[in-house]
Formats: sequence, C-alpha cells, structure tokens
Amino acid sequence: MDPIAQGLPMHPHQIEVQEFCCYELIIDARPRREYLLDHIPGAVNLMLQPRGYARTPGSGSDNYDLPPWSTGGECMPFPHWLFVHLGRLEPGDSVLVYSENPADSELWAASLRPYGFVVDILVGGYASYRRWVDAALELLPRALPLRLLSAPAASGLDRLLQLLGAHQRQVVDLTHAGGGQLIPGMVLPGDFPSQAMFESCVVGSLRLCDPSTDVWITVPAPASAVALPPALRERLGRMPTVEVTLPLAERVLAWAGHLEAQRVTVMHVVEALASLPSPPQRDSVLRWQALARESRTFDTFVAVMREFLDPAYSTYTALEGIDGQALYLTSLQPESLDAHLAAELTK
Repeated sequence: MDPIAQGLPMHPHQIEVQEFCCYELIIDARPRREYLLDHIPGAVNLMLQPRGYARTPGSGSDNYDLPPWSTGGECMPFPHWLFVHLGRLEPGDSVLVYSENPADSELWAASLRPYGFVVDILVGGYASYRRWVDAALELLPRALPLRLLSAPAASGLDRLLQLLGAHQRQVVDLTHAGGGQLIPGMVLPGDFPSQAMFESCVVGSLRLCDPSTDVWITVPAPASAVALPPALRERLGRMPTVEVTLPLAERVLAWAGHLEAQRVTVMHVVEALASLPSPPQRDSVLRWQALARESRTFDTFVAVMREFLDPAYSTYTALEGIDGQALYLTSLQPESLDAHLAAELTK
C-alpha cells in the first residue's frame, strides 16, 4: 500500500528520491566500514570508483562481461565485480546512488547513464538519509495504533506473529530486524551491525504499516545490544499490551530447536551473553560454561533463563509499567496457538 495514500509522514520524496522499492538498484558508494554501520535497506556497497571501468577486455586484470541486452557493439562491457549487480538491469531501469562525497555520486551517475539507466542522486548523501531516519523515528510511532506482544526472550513470539499474519493482521517483528539469531527475541553482540542499522530497519518496517488498523509489534528483549528509539519506547508504554506466558520446558525446547537450525552451540550463546554491554554476573557465566562443557544443554538453558533472561524481563516490565492482557500458552504447536489466538488476539 502506498504510504502517501495512507497519509503517513516521512515518504522518501522528502529527501528528493522515489520510494526505495522503486529502484532496481541502490548503490552505497561509501567505504565498507561506513556501509556496515548503517545503510538504506537493500543498498549494495560499491565504493570502488567507476572511473575508467569501461575498458577494452583484456586491458587489465578484471574479467569483463557485456550486458545481456547488448548487441555487442554499442555498449562497453562491465568489469565482473560490477556486472554482478548491473547485469540483471535493463535500459530504463532506475538506480539510486548516495555517498558521503557528492562528487562520488556524480561520478557514478555519469558512468551509468550512458547505458540507459535512470540514475537519481540522494541530495546531501548519507547525512540527508540519517536526518530523514531521525525525523521518522519521532513521527511514525505516534501515527500508528501499536499493540505490543511482550514476553521473556525465547518465548515463541515469532510464531505468534506468523499466526497473526496468517489472520491478515499487521505485524512488525523488530526482534527479527534486530537480529535474534542466538536467542529468539533478544539481540546479542554480533547479531546485527549497529544501533543505527537497527533504527533504519525500524523506520523501514513502520513506514509500510496502515495507520487505520492495529499493528502488532515485538521489540528486542531487555539487556539486548540495541535500544528502542525513545519515541517508540514512550509510545509503546501507552498502548495496549499482551503479555505472553509459556511453560519453561516449552521455551527450552523452542530455543534448542532454534539453535540447532542455526547450527549454533549453547557455549557460543553463553559467550555472547558475557559480551553484552550489561552482562550477567561473572559467577553465573562461569557456571553456565561449566554446564555447557558437560553437555548439560537443557540445564544450561534453564539456568540462563532463570538467572538472567527472566529477571531482566521482570525488571523491565516493572520499570515500564507493563501490565497488559495476559495470554497463557501451554504449547507452541500450531493447533495450540490457533486455539488461543483465534479467540483472544484476532477479535
């Protein structure tokens, strides 16, 4: 649905570009380290300057490829590193370029336009995009009727969102946007590049929501390596909340299955927890490591939940004043979820 038609603020037209999904390719021409910290979602990092890339094949060390729509004579070939991204495009396709230095963007545009691509340049570069993100983080949470799904980490909230989506409800899973590879619902160091990239994903997700209907949302669990933007955190504190409770054994089974699918060991999870900005007590970490070395995986999961994840969540709910509708689940099996949610959450 078109965000302009929805009446939502913060369309990319405000930074003089099209809706990002309208571009067949978005090029981030900044250094790699800057790209990894944050970028427009979907952008590819091509920081190499394209000056002189259209050379005769064999004149350098690069492999060259002609675009598939070329008849062989009117187009110079692309070096292979660029063909990987441009080879799927056709004349008339739209490309967006941005960088820190306007001259780099102009160089890319001048190099690509002769091939028939329609190239837009983000005026003001990445700094302009970040100002747009910061403004959107203030405005979007106030424009949407949010409903928070809250629970301790590894409580199966991702499965609840999937079911709500199957019931044609709007869902935003910010724990997935933030990472959650190691502990579902919680973002640990290494799960995601940076706070700035998380904020870009928050804006990208909220912008697509229809403000006329409820938006079911999950957010990273307490003690995560990323923080909620202040305006979103304040808004969620005043919106309806559903607190989910699931038996500990069911949470352990779901978490163990998640890690098995990710091919991650419980020892790796313990080490990631120890690297949090506010880590668990050292004695607890040493005890969890000892359990993991003894292959007592179930006991390790239970100890982490009881000694760290659940107390952190209880402190969070007390500080934030979360006291919503309770949803007591007995299982994360589809039939059990359907029985609970069909009646209680999809009214």
